[in-house]
Amino acid sequence: MFAKNNGTTNKKKAGAIALLLSLGLAFSPAMLRAADAEEVPGGEDIAPVTEEQAPAPEILTEANCSLLVLPGSDKEMDVNNASVVYDLYKVADLTKDPMYDTYHFVVDGASPYAALAEDLADEANLDSNKYKELAQEAAKTALLVNPQTPVAAAQPVTPAGTSLDSDEGAVRTEGLTPGLYLLIAHGSDMTLPAEYTEITEDEKEELSTVARSETYKYNYLPELVCLPNTHEIVEPGQVIMTSDGSWKNDIAVTLKPSMELRWGDLTITKDLDVYELKDPATFVFEITAKLDGKVVYNDVVSIKFSTSGVQSRTIVGKIPVTSEVTVTEIYSGANYVLVSDPTKTIPTFVLSNTVDFENTYDDKYHGGGSIENRFAYDNG
Repeated sequence: MFAKNNGTTNKKKAGAIALLLSLGLAFSPAMLRAADAEEVPGGEDIAPVTEEQAPAPEILTEANCSLLVLPGSDKEMDVNNASVVYDLYKVADLTKDPMYDTYHFVVDGASPYAALAEDLADEANLDSNKYKELAQEAAKTALLVNPQTPVAAAQPVTPAGTSLDSDEGAVRTEGLTPGLYLLIAHGSDMTLPAEYTEITEDEKEELSTVARSETYKYNYLPELVCLPNTHEIVEPGQVIMTSDGSWKNDIAVTLKPSMELRWGDLTITKDLDVYELKDPATFVFEITAKLDGKVVYNDVVSIKFSTSGVQSRTIVGKIPVTSEVTVTEIYSGANYVLVSDPTKTIPTFVLSNTVDFENTYDDKYHGGGSIENRFAYDNG
């Protein structure tokens, strides 16, 4: 299509690619490389084809792309226990520019993502911040949490991919047609968007999706990925170009979620085999939780009896998992004695924990009561 001029072959110009999104997962497919003219056999001077003469671009439909996703985290072994799956939603198709070695986004007018068409066509302004904004809009459309977009459900292109390496949690999805894809990560135990989406309660109303292990909660921001691409993510925050800057159909990305410890429940169970009828029986317990040597929770609770039997008290969601927790019965009433050990220790607190204490009547009536004081420390 291009020819030499004055016997000299013009070299192809190398353009710059815009590194986009928080992890650089989506890249502007425009403005990559252009050619003024090239040599053709016979050495004839042939005028370059103009844009008016070039054939109209067609949407690319060959399913020749793949995406490999790796879950990234500072606690990589634990994030694998969160059973993360990935859903892909196709936001835009691609056309191949007939004049340049580049691609352009195309959004069908009937698509749920039609509102993004104008911004995607404005390639000069598709910077990192804009892609973050578009990823949020696309996610809110796909997951039906944007009340201003009354569209039908934007179903994923494919369900979660097939795990290739259970130790690394790698997931590859193959047979994808070229286009711009929305990548949503969430826990496999949650199938409805209402279960795995969270939105910040500020003016940004930023959407994230959730996966949980027994120890941590992970929040993933939605990401946009363009296939094919000239870059890929080898580690969170580290983007590399293909060796010769050529387009690559098989792209790998690594995600980096935010993470926080989960909070577990503690149940204190008291067994009283004999009840003295004159006064209510009150038992008081002190709870202390330490994380990395620091007190993160301290409180005093009581359990009251008006008959013999078993009663319990549950502290819900106030103690971080992995803490070391001690529970001590510090008051057994005036008429009862401990049969069990006065202190119970949980070396590694999990999501659901129980400690048991047992008391009996000491055959002497002393009368008495108790006052419950509360103390709590946050984990800051």
